[in-house]
Amino acid sequence: MQLHRYSIRHFNIRPLAAALIFAFSNVISSPVFSSADPNMNCTDIKVVFARGSGSQLGATNFQTLKQAFVDTFAGSGKTISFYELGSSSYGGYSYPSPGIGIRTWERFETSLGALFSGGEAYAYGESVEEGSSEAAIYIYNYHLACNTNGRKSDIILTGYSQGAQTISRTLQKIDSNWIFHALTFGDPKLYLPEGKKQAPFFIAPACRGEQFSSYRAYVPDCNTYQGILGGYKPYSPSMGYGGMAVNYTGKLSAYCNYHDVICSAYIDPTNLGGPHATYKEQGTYTRAAQDIYNLYYPNTYVRVPQDVAIVVDTSVDPGLLKIIKDRAVRLINRIYYHEGGKISLSYIDPDEGLVTLCGLGQCDYDELRSAVYSIEPFTNTRTADVMRYAYELMSRTEWEENANKAFVLFSTNSAVSNTFNPRYTKEELIELSRTLDPVNIYGFGNSDSKASLTYLAEATGGVFQDINEDDSSELLAEAILAHIPTPTTESTIPLKEATISNLGATILSDNSVSLSFYTDAQMSIVTINDFIAGYTTSQTIQITDLDLAKPTVVCLSPISTDNLRSEPACIELTGLGAETQTDIPTTPVTIPKAPNTGVL
Repeated sequence: MQLHRYSIRHFNIRPLAAALIFAFSNVISSPVFSSADPNMNCTDIKVVFARGSGSQLGATNFQTLKQAFVDTFAGSGKTISFYELGSSSYGGYSYPSPGIGIRTWERFETSLGALFSGGEAYAYGESVEEGSSEAAIYIYNYHLACNTNGRKSDIILTGYSQGAQTISRTLQKIDSNWIFHALTFGDPKLYLPEGKKQAPFFIAPACRGEQFSSYRAYVPDCNTYQGILGGYKPYSPSMGYGGMAVNYTGKLSAYCNYHDVICSAYIDPTNLGGPHATYKEQGTYTRAAQDIYNLYYPNTYVRVPQDVAIVVDTSVDPGLLKIIKDRAVRLINRIYYHEGGKISLSYIDPDEGLVTLCGLGQCDYDELRSAVYSIEPFTNTRTADVMRYAYELMSRTEWEENANKAFVLFSTNSAVSNTFNPRYTKEELIELSRTLDPVNIYGFGNSDSKASLTYLAEATGGVFQDINEDDSSELLAEAILAHIPTPTTESTIPLKEATISNLGATILSDNSVSLSFYTDAQMSIVTINDFIAGYTTSQTIQITDLDLAKPTVVCLSPISTDNLRSEPACIELTGLGAETQTDIPTTPVTIPKAPNTGVL
């Protein structure tokens, strides 16, 4: 494999540089930076951010996180400033976060690793090392500049994807007393021991609500055990470089989206990269900023459960129903898939009446999404008695006592609540909603149904959204989520795991490597060292252009038919002798579209 330029520069010296920071931290009395350095402006809070693979400086993830902190701390009286790794150089180090690199993969069409984990294998590891060294020296300098002579400034470390791993590595290089808190988003080195299934029933402790790690901030998948590149064990280090004891208890928070292939156990094979790219859109950075705010001002942002009942009126135009289903899925994505709320899904049909597809909290995200798309339009002109069925659904829903309760009515029917001889009126539905603690009604429709749905919403504390607005689902979700809950997805059903066995490697005469193995997985994710190469549905693959003079480990992580990522099988390629073989049947690894930059 052709080496990236970063892979040959000071690779074995960098741990020593970090150790020297420890060794001299109590000796050096003046900071080693220019007093004119604008990055050393002392504020009450300094947020340091490490971007994901292939991202440009100042890209959307950084801007979204920055705005989340600014908005959250507005009016608090605290000054806040930001530094993005790689925007300058400290100690000769500047975080590169390499992106696309396909030159060394003759059989690969593009590089998932370039987007998920940063270019070629050695370049990725060098990038993490370079960024963590820059961070360690910057933090040391800033600490000396802004926490002496009676001054105090809190340092918060944050990072996304490769940047999260960079921050995790940085924790091993600095004195834990120097930082206020560290936040990681989608870390490929995440480690949560409570996600490992245990005998006798082989259920992860997290799925029983037990043994949560202190740094588990938002990880809705209770089976999440470790990141795709294997976890840092321990994830919260107790020993740093140079032998210095460190303690990050209460100073580290990990965030991992449901279905994020980089850090979560469950994946969506039809959308491998998507969930990894949703941290900025789905409000995760806002959640994290609020968590930090709570450390300064406890109980300001109180997390409460969310119960959301969705009901769809099918007596609408088929074209409009298609739009309704799209908006419903996007709303479910935000409430359940990201926020962890409980959702029920029902539809109203003039012939069938009220049909409940998923009771409150009875379906997972994939089941809810499939149920939405299964709803068919009622093709006749007759209109259903919407208020009757809405009343029945609201009254029989088993709402949680202390939850925020939302009733979302999708309808574009101009006759909603005005049908012939309705059993219940709008006023009766409003009275019921108030009796139940209350249940806020949210209307989702168009100009035809706006008047009726707005009346219901305004009387119960909800809002109306027009389905024709592109961001209507997001706006409605924001209205529902007055407070963001932090539940854990629970499961007591043993899950089917996939395995890989008989993994063998043959070094071919052209120095390429042929791998063969047996698996019952639907697919396997291929990693080389700390590089995500892609995935394969075959049981034989060939990798070209490897530099076998370097330590090289190939791992395959099997994905079961339950979409669960299981323990990887790995093989060390270094030292294997070359053999002359030809006509070995191989299948190239498939590379899906990468989420970090949105390019192939």
